[in-house]
Amino acid sequence: MKLKTRIHERMATNSWPAYGGLFFLNSPLAVELVVGCCELDFMAIDLQHGAISPHDSSHLIRAMASANPMTTAFVRIPTADKHWFEQSLDAGYVGVVVPCVESAEEARALVAMAYYAPKGDRSYAGTIRAILYDDYHANINDHLILLPQIESKKGLENAEAIVKQDGVSGVLLGPGDLSLSCGWPIATAWSHPPFLEAAKRVVGACQDTGKLAAIVVLGTEQAQRAKEAGFHLISHVTDAVFRTQVIPEINEGLEQLRG
Repeated sequence: MKLKTRIHERMATNSWPAYGGLFFLNSPLAVELVVGCCELDFMAIDLQHGAISPHDSSHLIRAMASANPMTTAFVRIPTADKHWFEQSLDAGYVGVVVPCVESAEEARALVAMAYYAPKGDRSYAGTIRAILYDDYHANINDHLILLPQIESKKGLENAEAIVKQDGVSGVLLGPGDLSLSCGWPIATAWSHPPFLEAAKRVVGACQDTGKLAAIVVLGTEQAQRAKEAGFHLISHVTDAVFRTQVIPEINEGLEQLRG
């Protein structure tokens, strides 16, 4: 298997934005179906909010690679803990999102946990799934995509300091939690001036340092707003679509049938 996937190709050619999704369901079949049927640049498996263990996540990345080996495999770990880093990276994920990072010091600690020496102190093991990739131990440090998540008032205040840390590939803005932390409305975030200023600040910090600005949104309309704001990685697809789109369509059809 190859470490260089679609996001790496886009990084090499500076071709943006890239589109992807966030998965909460612990279902290899669902992951395989979505990745196989949609032209996504990346897919992130959510161990923070999904009921997914490291063991389960290994099956999910296998399903992803089976459906489309060029789709970049991200994982959002539940906490900034070395155990979660090593379990997820050993499984073969090349992108890691870490929730609620609020300072440069926290960002430097993530770098130490994520990278092999001399850049960090990730533990070496020779019997991991990731060795199926080309010369993994020699190359993963150059292919790893590390994205601390900015989703609090304090994190926003330190956005520039976080993103400029060596080893940090960029940052991911979490609109929902950031809005909660700052006392802003969630439903109307994209028409709320303080949120728009926050998005502009994060994108600007990434542009100034040559890093990636990522964001999680819901649906095509919000993805378009994120594109216009200058984000590089836009996660707009989720298995929550079954709740927001598919289920309403099913219920509408039932109403018509029962007429």
